[in-house]
Amino acid sequence: MFALSRRALVELALLLLAASGIFLASKRLLWSAAPDVEVVLSTYREDPTLVSQQITLLRRVLAMHGWSSRVIVYSKDESLLLDQMDPMLKVLGADAIVSLPNRGREGGTYLNHILSHYDNSWGYYRRSPSRHVLFAQSLLENTNLLHSRISALRKSTAFMSLGPYASCDCGRDAHGQKRYFPRMREVYSMFTGELCPGGGQLCTYKGQFIVSRRQILSHPKKRYQHLLEILEAPKGHWIYDDPEDYHWEYKGQKSSPSSPFFGHVLERSWPTIFRCTDPGIADNCSSHNPHSCQCLHK
Repeated sequence: MFALSRRALVELALLLLAASGIFLASKRLLWSAAPDVEVVLSTYREDPTLVSQQITLLRRVLAMHGWSSRVIVYSKDESLLLDQMDPMLKVLGADAIVSLPNRGREGGTYLNHILSHYDNSWGYYRRSPSRHVLFAQSLLENTNLLHSRISALRKSTAFMSLGPYASCDCGRDAHGQKRYFPRMREVYSMFTGELCPGGGQLCTYKGQFIVSRRQILSHPKKRYQHLLEILEAPKGHWIYDDPEDYHWEYKGQKSSPSSPFFGHVLERSWPTIFRCTDPGIADNCSSHNPHSCQCLHK
């Protein structure tokens, strides 16, 4: 038997990732101290210049309010080759870029990140991991909302959406859209341990939010693993047998592994997953009172 150094173990882990089709390029990501906020962006084939501008904006807004940051970009562009990743990293101005298969929408990206960092077992940081993670798609909507919400970020912040809030009633969509997402009931029960009560639960849209590492770790890893298995399930899996899934259409496309109906369930359920269910937040949250737009650790 022989012992491997910590650095050798990390490099071995990255080789195993590459063998499985997941590649990573970084600017000393593995060996620097943890920032206050880790920014995780999910991309596909968006204009790199626009993504770079988004990254610059995020860094600037966080820094304005005293938060250091590191940006990890997950690319689901399966045409992006390994030797193109370092040049792309420089164009984007990110700290790391990771390649993932194009499955599961942005929710699959977020769950992959959570699972790969859950145990902090690869030594990504010499010190403790970041206190908060900011998850978003590469091109955020409503940057004015971003400024307002980031101004309210505190060390005690447990969850805060960077998108609009609403009240969804156990899978009944808000805003009069009359859509039904029955699996939201099950996600509620899975992460709260209770049946979904009538009267409304906090939901959100756009798949952009900040959550504390403490809140992520308040659930066992296996719950995230199960969500990811369902989210990235191949065509023919039982999840596609749901009547709502069968009839779903988004931007002219039917539910599929790259854009599953269940991904829209997850998009609305992030507040529930991270224990922020009070529908009153949707009523009280405003740009004039951004501190009311979040759940705090007690």
